[in-house]
Amino acid sequence: FAELSPEEKTLVVKKAAEKLKNNPEVLNLVGKVRRNYNNRIREAQTERFTNNSKVEFEVLGNLLGRNPQNKDLLDSFHEKLIPTEMRVQIWKALLRDTESEKSYTDLCHEASWKTVSPNEIEITKRCADLLRQHSPGLAYDQNLLNAMKVVLGYFERISEKRLQDYEYYLLLPIAHTLFNYSSQTTMMVGFFSRIKAIQASICSKYIEENSAVEHFLACVREIDHSIESKIREVLDFRQQKNVDKLKNFIMSFVTRLSCSFFNIETTCFVWDSILLKNTINKILCIFGAALSLISQELKACRTWDDFVKTVKKELPKVSDSELQPKLQKVPKTNTEHNLKKVPEYLKGPQYLEHSGKFVLAALSQMNQTNDYPEFNGPNEQFGGFGPQKKESLNSNPRSFPTVLHPKETPPISYDTIQHRFPEKAPEVSSSIPNLKLSKQGFYKEESVPS
Repeated sequence: FAELSPEEKTLVVKKAAEKLKNNPEVLNLVGKVRRNYNNRIREAQTERFTNNSKVEFEVLGNLLGRNPQNKDLLDSFHEKLIPTEMRVQIWKALLRDTESEKSYTDLCHEASWKTVSPNEIEITKRCADLLRQHSPGLAYDQNLLNAMKVVLGYFERISEKRLQDYEYYLLLPIAHTLFNYSSQTTMMVGFFSRIKAIQASICSKYIEENSAVEHFLACVREIDHSIESKIREVLDFRQQKNVDKLKNFIMSFVTRLSCSFFNIETTCFVWDSILLKNTINKILCIFGAALSLISQELKACRTWDDFVKTVKKELPKVSDSELQPKLQKVPKTNTEHNLKKVPEYLKGPQYLEHSGKFVLAALSQMNQTNDYPEFNGPNEQFGGFGPQKKESLNSNPRSFPTVLHPKETPPISYDTIQHRFPEKAPEVSSSIPNLKLSKQGFYKEESVPS
């Protein structure tokens, strides 16, 4: 076996695994391993971790890496605080994307310059600023900063368009949690590719249906109706521009998966919850639960601008230990399986390109809405959804053209995108239906049988 080539070794192992797949002895052994880890995980909730805990977490990470479905072992930790060592192993296992890693490696071998963005200086500066602001302990880690530059530069290069603001923020929790893997650039590329795919699948639900406002109000109504009352007090939904303001505010939270709204530790807790067991509208329920924690501060707001400023000021103060018990009281909704899925046959870059198209289309529509002072540029509050200053990218010959509309993106086998996102943004009714939340999902209040 030792003398075989890597390809031959892989083939032998695959054939052996297929033969042993339904072997009773193997199944019994697998069952014993799972039962053992199930017991250890339960004990971990009440006992102090031992010196062997780190090794056990690594083995648990390997189990998740071989089969992500093994994450049901961690159901007892769902929406609970988990040790940092366990988080590292869970994220490493669930965010691995070997297809994207292979694509990056192949492109490097073909021509390394094809993985490098001409905007490296700009990317490096932005990453350094974000680390200083959100994770100051890692701000001067040159290996980590270089890894972030390489990862973001690679995705900018292969997409042939400038990075969106939210993409910087999606990399931040990965850099904060998995910084020990910063020297393994290929693995970091896979982590980022997977979280982008997860984010795009979450966003696509609200983008396709144009339903972010309705679902968000339904969530906050179940969690704390005073939040909905305050929003309706400072925004008159009879005017379409006010509906758009709320939609942009919600989608800025969703597209970043909460990053920059919370401090970095609370953001990581939110990601734990999403990675371990995502459910319909979970990201909106998390947002609503967080707003309920600052409801007293929000009561003093008299305008929408005051509301946004208060959220920006108060949410970073919310700790993971404060948010955790609030999440456990949130009504449970259906599982993630009802969400719009990207076709399973798409892998690696194709998966990312396909799912990312929805986010591009959303940003295109948001850039056509009216100008709102609170969302007016990449360095403003929450990333500036809405129109930004018309900056000519052609002024820098090394810059990529920005693709803001699905019409300008390369053709992908999803022919309904033009119909769903026409050049002119569709009219949205200013009348927002009252939706109720149940175990079966959302329904209109007036349609419920008595």
